[in-house]
Amino acid sequence: MMEIICGGITVLLALWYVVESIRVRRQSFRRAIRRVEQEVAATRPPGDPALVRMWTVRPLSEHMVKRMAELSGFRFIGKQTHNGIPALAFAPPKDSRKLSIHD
Repeated sequence: MMEIICGGITVLLALWYVVESIRVRRQSFRRAIRRVEQEVAATRPPGDPALVRMWTVRPLSEHMVKRMAELSGFRFIGKQTHNGIPALAFAPPKDSRKLSIHD
């Protein structure tokens, strides 16, 4: 019985991987751009960099992703791995201007 359950879980994981790979390879530029924006803007603990996994933004190059993040105010830190997947790390923007009563 345990072999059937483990075999079923293995088949489901393999199927999920294949479907996700096909979905990422067929995604449009607009969807990849939205994915970069979501991953950069995702909430994370203070001090942790924003990580953009490169395989999830497939049609975009590293240079494009870096440029998009820089235009949003993020600073490129370097390449890292996240669970064995290559990712680009970005430091969140520092809001250095002081608020006034006119804001």
